[in-house]
Amino acid sequence: MRSYKVWLMVMAAGALLSGCAQPKTAKIAPTATPALLVQIAPTGQRVQSQALDAGDVYVNDRLGFSLQFPADWKSNMYVVSDLDDGIRVYESKNHATSYEGLLFSVVVIDQDDVDEAAFADFTVLATKDGKALLGIRPTDVQFDYGDTELTKSYATLSVEVEGILKTAAFQ
Repeated sequence: MRSYKVWLMVMAAGALLSGCAQPKTAKIAPTATPALLVQIAPTGQRVQSQALDAGDVYVNDRLGFSLQFPADWKSNMYVVSDLDDGIRVYESKNHATSYEGLLFSVVVIDQDDVDEAAFADFTVLATKDGKALLGIRPTDVQFDYGDTELTKSYATLSVEVEGILKTAAFQ
């Protein structure tokens, strides 16, 4: 009888531990609200745009910041997702897979909260009127490293992220 109790406890512990070993993941769905994207016309007037074209300036009037995408980035190469506190920018081919393809995020927080920001890899890009603009890089693999084409697609855009973040500014 005693060996039966020991066996039962071992089985229960194994079941409990195997449940703990399962990774817990959650996908964050983009909001239904499209990001406001603009192009700077030669006359300096803003022209609303539906998609990010090469060299576009992204302007978020609601949060009061902008950033410039490289001229060699084409609208089908990346996706911008509008969030309550900022944006996420994804490489489009990997974004269509379970790897998501996150290149970077830009968020606005209270300047007093910067020291307590719960982001592992972030840079303060700008400050204004008690707000801080943060650039955040992913800390995990965001591309399918087993697929040469998807790895190259992500790497092509990823090397330019720091330059993009340097253009971020409050309006």
